[in-house]
Amino acid sequence: MIYRRMGKTDLQISLLSLGSGGHNGFGQTKGVPESAIHRLVHHALDMGVNHFDSSAPPGYGDAELILGRALAGVPRDRYTLSTKFPIVDADTGEAISGARAVQYVENSLSNMKVDELDILLLAGDLKQEHYPGVIDALQPTLERLVREGKVRHVGSSEHSAVDGSHHWLSRALESDLIEVVMVAYNMMNQSAERTVFPKCREKDVGAMGIFTVRNVFSIAQRLQEVVAELKRDSLLSADAVSDENALGWLLDAEDSSLIAAAYRFSAGNDAISTIMCGTIDVDHLDANIRAIERGPLAPDNQARLRELFGHLEDPIGN
Repeated sequence: MIYRRMGKTDLQISLLSLGSGGHNGFGQTKGVPESAIHRLVHHALDMGVNHFDSSAPPGYGDAELILGRALAGVPRDRYTLSTKFPIVDADTGEAISGARAVQYVENSLSNMKVDELDILLLAGDLKQEHYPGVIDALQPTLERLVREGKVRHVGSSEHSAVDGSHHWLSRALESDLIEVVMVAYNMMNQSAERTVFPKCREKDVGAMGIFTVRNVFSIAQRLQEVVAELKRDSLLSADAVSDENALGWLLDAEDSSLIAAAYRFSAGNDAISTIMCGTIDVDHLDANIRAIERGPLAPDNQARLRELFGHLEDPIGN
């Protein structure tokens, strides 16, 4: 396994992390027995994965509880944890209270049976206009949680469906409170390279890559639909790529899938500290680890992807 430093936190985190959300829902949406998820977590540890991400209920359902039970008995220095909760009230649009934030943290600690969260991520349908109110309302509480040893590092995630251009993260990175970002980034959604990653490098902030794999990379019909839409909207020239096999040129004798290429593309960016993987299948996990351990895509392939899709702003492909 490859390990990278998570920015100024100095945490050494596996380049592939295991997430407990996404469409698989840590097995909850697929009817997978919890015992199978426990085996997945222990297999991940055996393969060198040392970071696990979750979210406070009801965000990922019972994922925190499942993760806590799966890691019971595992020495705490073998893994790091991140979790998150919405910091803006969905009804009022205002920041939640400090007391509510503390309760979220206390619940997460109890759910995962730990005394300290390695990374606490601010979350929700966040937009840049929320920033002043959130910082004013919550920064003192978050700093106190760090002083008390309940949280080691504070970061922020984003909801790319409502903020595809990363305005919230760009603004959040102005605060020295933020030491980690969770950012949407993949072969066809590269806008973080212009907005988020330069600030991460400047301020030594670690980045957790999410949405590395989209349906567009695993479902041929979806890729055809997206390419047709991009050409229709003049975001891709008519002769830029094949209509039927737009990304086939990425594949070679070793990379048999676009999913593998997607992991290698993301891992090739030095701003990325870890890539979040939401699989619940051991074989898929192993395949993803093999992909990132191959190293970055060939420079000419990276360059062509940036030429084709680097200008796009809004998230596409799911």
